[in-house]
Parts: sequence; structure tokens; C-alpha cells
Amino acid sequence: MTYHDDPTKKTTVKPTRWLRSALSQNRNVAVLSGTTFFFVMAWFSWYPILPLHLRNLGATDAQVGLAFTLIQLGFQGMQLVGGVLADRFGRKKCIVWPTFAYLPLYLLASMAHHWGWLLAILVIVESLGAVQWPAYVAMIAESVPEERRGAAFAAFEFATGLAIALGPAVGAVVLAVGDVPLLMGSTGLVALVCAVARGLWLAEPVRHTSPPGLADWRALFTGRLRWFLAVASLFYLLMSVTVHGPFISLHAKDVGRLSEQSINVLMAAVGLVATMAALAGGRLIRWLGARRVLWLGTLTHAWALLVWAYVPVTLAGQGFLSLSWAGMQLSFIAYQTALAKQAGDESRGSVVGLVGTVTGLVAAAGPTLGAWLRGALGSSGPFWAASLLSLVVVLLLGRDDTASSASMG
Repeated sequence: MTYHDDPTKKTTVKPTRWLRSALSQNRNVAVLSGTTFFFVMAWFSWYPILPLHLRNLGATDAQVGLAFTLIQLGFQGMQLVGGVLADRFGRKKCIVWPTFAYLPLYLLASMAHHWGWLLAILVIVESLGAVQWPAYVAMIAESVPEERRGAAFAAFEFATGLAIALGPAVGAVVLAVGDVPLLMGSTGLVALVCAVARGLWLAEPVRHTSPPGLADWRALFTGRLRWFLAVASLFYLLMSVTVHGPFISLHAKDVGRLSEQSINVLMAAVGLVATMAALAGGRLIRWLGARRVLWLGTLTHAWALLVWAYVPVTLAGQGFLSLSWAGMQLSFIAYQTALAKQAGDESRGSVVGLVGTVTGLVAAAGPTLGAWLRGALGSSGPFWAASLLSLVVVLLLGRDDTASSASMG
């Protein structure tokens, strides 16, 4: 069944037809997906082993946890500003100009010889990413009809997931002859190419241009948005301990005894599985709704990761880590689809920024909390916390509230 078909029809198509359709029918989705693919691939050539690089630059495990807390604050804390800017000045400007700024910043990061200096640069980088993110979500949502948003976000996540899979593999090859600073500098050069492509080929969506005033901001805080903020905050707190935190790499190094290259290869393998999950993401949301896919993906991600923590270097362990990554991918697609429904075109950027800032303030505690649990309960401590958080997320998502459920799809 394709996304423009009557949902009652049972037409069978090739599983990737939705992807070709989503990309071919809108240039913005194709350009964002393509440039994000190359940038994220370069970024993930070194990001999975960033905790180990910080260690090599003199950071303790507690300082690594603090570093990831500050990095997440940098990304989440500026999203409200990014959303307001996107509503006032347009989506394209908020995407393109920060991309140009990445070149000098990543070149500086490649020359950092102390973890503190590297952290300061990465916080600035993540703050620019926060300015971009509301514009990303708004541009994708506004560039396609509402009934095709699940397919558009799935196409974007497919490109991101494929990059996450290939990036560590590229990094493993480069690390055989180079080092992490070389990979960081290369990321800046890739960002320059992406910035030029975005400047040339992105088009500003047609929308209302007036940002929300004070009365509009008060109106945004409906019961359904407060409920969504609670779900989103706990969801991102969970992810700040798992995929956005340092603990998977630290666990693979300390318990699994894997080298930096081996960790990158492992991340590449599970990333491919996540990419395959993205192929099914849009269709699942169409069939089950974003809310059900979100709770299913969140549960799968957290509990499969916990099992992996106890058998990290076995074949079964790799299978559970792959399953966890598939759940993560599905949950992110569902989350973005639900987030896009929380406001109309005139205030979507601001609402996305508001949600990002609120959830970020909550999620920023994740790495520090995880570092404390790791010290108190051992290396698997953070994964137990994530698993328990997933149960709370599911309980909130299962709340019998018609208006709240409808707001997620």
C-alpha cells in the first residue's frame, strides 16, 4: 500500500517505493535528507568514540558524564531561540547559516589538546544545531501534505540511519592510518559542501510568517501540549542515557574490551539494522499511529539494550544491540511525526523549539545521573535506569485521553 492510496486497499508494492516517492515529490525533503546523510556520516565517524577521546585528553569518567550533560544542554537549551528565529526569519536561513559556521568550529575541535577546550567547542556546535533543529522539523512537515508526513520523516530518518551505520565504518578505516582529530577536521569540510548545497537548492515553504505573540504562547499550553511535554521530556531523558550518552561506548570498552576501531565497526553493524527499521517506520505509523509506534520502539530500545549490557561481546549480544537500535529508530520517527502535529504552520517552529528546550533541560540530567549510577551500580547501571524510564513513558502514552491521543496520531 502506498501513502496516497485508499487505506482500505491492499495493494502490494516494493518496500522502498514510499522512500522514492517521498524524495521525488519534494525537493526540500531530498536536499535535507541528502545533505544530512553526508554530514551525519562524517560526524558519526568519530562521535561513537568521543567518550574515549575525551578520556585520552585527560577526562575522568565523571568528567565525561559532565561533558555529555553540557553537550546536551547546548543542543536542547537553544531550541526555543531557534524555533522563534525560524518562525520570524524563515526555515531556510536557520538551516543554512549555522551549517557554514561548522567548518571553522570543527577545524578548531581537531586542534584541541585538552578535553575542556574540546568540550567548549562542541557545546557551541551543538547550540548551532539547536538553532537548526526546529527549522528542520518545520520545513519537512510543511513541505508535504499532512497525510505524507510520516513518509517524509521516515525518509529523513532513513538517510540519517544509513549515515549512522556507514559513519563508524568510515571512521574505522581512517583510524587505521589516522586519528580522531583528522576525522573531526574532515567533518568541517563536509559541512561546507552541505551548506553550499542547502543554500542553492532548499526552498522556503509557503506558510504564515507571523511568529506567535504573548497571547498565542499562552494558548499553546493546552492540556494536550502539557501531556506531550511530559512524554517528550521522559523520552529524551531516556535517550540521553542511551544513544545520546557516553555509556554504550564506555561499556563496550571497559566490559567488552573492544578497541576504538571495533566499537566503530559494531556501531556500523547495528546502524544498518536501524536503517532497515526506518524503511518500515512510515508504514507502521500509517497503520498503527505514532503513539503506538513510539511506545513499542521505546520499550524495545531500552530493554534490548539492557540485555546487551550483560552479554556485550557475544553473537546474541550483538543481536540484542541491533534490536535496540531498530527500536530507537522507530521511536524517533514516531516522535518527530507526533511533534509536527502539535502546532500549525504559523507557530510550528516556536512550538518545536519550546518542546526541545523543555525536554532538554530535563534530559541534560541524564549523563550525570548515568555516571553516578555507573559508579554506584556498575557499568550496567545506566541501562537499568533507561529500562525503568521506558515503562513510565509507556504508562503516559497509554493514558486514556482522546484529545491527547489524537494529538499524536
